[in-house]
Amino acid sequence: MLELILVRHGETANVVTNKHIGVTDIPLNERGKRQALSLARTFAREKLDAIYTSPLKRSYDTAAPIAKSLFISAETMGELCDRNFGIWEEMTMEEIQDKYPDEHHEWFHNWFEYEIPKGESELQVCERNADAIRKILARHEKGKILIVTHLSCIRNILSMLLDMNLEGGWHFQANYAGICRLRVDEYGFATMLSFNEI
Repeated sequence: MLELILVRHGETANVVTNKHIGVTDIPLNERGKRQALSLARTFAREKLDAIYTSPLKRSYDTAAPIAKSLFISAETMGELCDRNFGIWEEMTMEEIQDKYPDEHHEWFHNWFEYEIPKGESELQVCERNADAIRKILARHEKGKILIVTHLSCIRNILSMLLDMNLEGGWHFQANYAGICRLRVDEYGFATMLSFNEI
């Protein structure tokens, strides 16, 4: 039996700006750093067989204290990176609607397949998140695996593993540094064990 543990990275300064921060490589804020240390204390009581993380520093820096406390390495996977918002990076929804009304209109009516100029569609993000999970499941048939990534990626992964449509992911609001646990059996059937543990 395999246990997958999904953790959203710690808090960042964006918590108060409400901007679309995808591939912009912002750091953890002071609370986020404390959350990372708290996670390290939590997982020090467990045996993790591997740690995978988004390469963005808000995720990597959340995973690093955990890896250090357990004397294992955290492997970065580009497929676990947050969405590239392209021309919308670091903009609020109000700014997007004001500056790019036509693009916003297209996205509103086709949010899943619309590819943001110089960025990605949600479909593209889902596909690479799914690639990450397939690779991880191919490497590990049993054990306990930690994945540190982003809110949208966690939603996509849960939708995939729990056999939901992609809209189903919107029902999950993973908190900063929240822990989600799933069990995956030998047939690939996943069961959620807990959500938003702290």
